[in-house]
Amino acid sequence: MRCLVDTCTALWLWSDPARLPAKVAEILRDGRNDVVFSQVSTLEIQLKFDLGKLQLPKPPSQFIPEALERHFMLYDRFRDDAIFLLQKLPHLHEDPFDRLLIAHALTDGATLLTPDPWIHRYPVPVVW
Repeated sequence: MRCLVDTCTALWLWSDPARLPAKVAEILRDGRNDVVFSQVSTLEIQLKFDLGKLQLPKPPSQFIPEALERHFMLYDRFRDDAIFLLQKLPHLHEDPFDRLLIAHALTDGATLLTPDPWIHRYPVPVVW
């Protein structure tokens, strides 16, 4: 399975894995799954870090690459086809980062690993 992690899912995995449900933890550990981290989440983490809303042990430019390597996660850049898909998504959720992650998952054929109940309302495969 190809899985795209929501930003909070990645942060919990990297900093507080006990917060993850057993089902999600198993998916993340299963070497047969491709676990993908989106460039969208890099942007979200950097912006929140800069605003002082997110504390990290290192700047995102160091923290994210090290975490991706440590957890064998793939990095996927955000593409124009995902941007253009945004116009077709219903406006059920006002968080732009979540809408971008939904579009990314849909264009990538990925299941989104997220606890966000608003995302569950979209036509995207979700596990939590």
